[in-house]
Amino acid sequence: GAGLSHHVRLTIQIANRINAVSYEDIKAGKDGKGAQYQRLSSTIHSIDKLVGRDDCQQAFSGVLALDETESVASEFLQSTIKNEAKTLNAVRQACEKSSLTLAMDAHAGLKTLALLNAAGVPDDDILLITTGYQSLIGYRALIFTETDNNKTPVKTNFLGSILDDLAANLKVIVTSLSKNALDELERLVKSKFGNVISYIKVTSDTSSNSESRGLNADNYHVYQLVMLSPSLSTGASFDRDNADKSYCIVINARDTGTPYDALQAMLRDRKVKNGEINIYYQDLSQSLSNEHKMALEWSAREEHINQFVSTLSEPDKQRFAATRPHLDETINLLRVVATEDAAAKQEFLSILEAELTAKGAEVIHCEPSQLNNDTLTPKERKEAKQAAKAEELQAISNAPRLTDAERAYLTDVRESPEKEDLVELYGLDDTTKKKAALTRHQIERETTIDLSTLPPKD
Repeated sequence: GAGLSHHVRLTIQIANRINAVSYEDIKAGKDGKGAQYQRLSSTIHSIDKLVGRDDCQQAFSGVLALDETESVASEFLQSTIKNEAKTLNAVRQACEKSSLTLAMDAHAGLKTLALLNAAGVPDDDILLITTGYQSLIGYRALIFTETDNNKTPVKTNFLGSILDDLAANLKVIVTSLSKNALDELERLVKSKFGNVISYIKVTSDTSSNSESRGLNADNYHVYQLVMLSPSLSTGASFDRDNADKSYCIVINARDTGTPYDALQAMLRDRKVKNGEINIYYQDLSQSLSNEHKMALEWSAREEHINQFVSTLSEPDKQRFAATRPHLDETINLLRVVATEDAAAKQEFLSILEAELTAKGAEVIHCEPSQLNNDTLTPKERKEAKQAAKAEELQAISNAPRLTDAERAYLTDVRESPEKEDLVELYGLDDTTKKKAALTRHQIERETTIDLSTLPPKD
């Protein structure tokens, strides 16, 4: 069989659970248990490299398990998939080869159905199996809604309550749909406690380092504070050494997730000791497109694509079709995902409340005064932000000048769109610059480039 998902951590879990070989091992030439792989796991980003391989055919002829299908569908809207039609066609081929396809998600909905349809599975061949398991029976979900989105007074008390719990030597888990919120919390923790608090923060900036990748139920007890962004919204469950308190920062904005993402995030610790989930909610959705506008946007995109194709010569049309198979089905999937996400964000809080209630939690809307905050003031938050900005500017000022060889490597953009974006954003092709516009750490964080490993000739 083959297990597929959208996140590397999930595919590692799948590999461990079914004794499968991961795509990384296959790519590295590790042949598992023989010439033919019996079981394999991969992200959908790499499936097109596996589905046609002779040594993977036995795995794909068995059961195909698509895990977290709602997130898998949403992944097609992310920049991590460069050719949506090609990737979706590989999923289609995997479904056709398999004896049975399992599409698994705790909140399977229209995005899952659209993904299966786009992969060539008709409605009549789909059997829906649901479970009434209520994972939050006995829990209270305490929601603190921001009253002033410009000054965020409730957020100050919310963050202060976290700091108070840490000062009382309680173990705390904080999940967030916003990386910036966790960055701010980290600054405040450092400012208040120095190096006294043992903590880990997993965001897009840190998710690739060894400590973040290694976070699991076995070492969860090491940290007094665990901060998780959507980089770890799935693929990790902590079922022992549980936290004393749980907090979730939910900001409904353009670059944050849906209520289902928030629900996934706050369930990482399976049994918080005090039986409460403290939820901060800030609604910044006024400028977001609703599902009707999003549907019109995708109709316009489809029309533009069709107009472009009509201008191509016949040989180019054939090449276009070959590199983007089943394009109509792909566009329809993208349209459904975009409109479903837009609709969910317009009704964010009501959906979140309904899902929490369905899982057995008691939902309570609380006054800000119910938060215990004897630690943090708005002035301190502002000062911490200013100090962090000054530190960043100082780091840039002290950054060594890029060598001519490094600049030449970074500006050679022939095979690297990410470098091209970097050059344009920071003006790295301007040889009159005396210093780098950003530190080496920032360069390596923005790209996959590790300057320290470049051979001398580069």
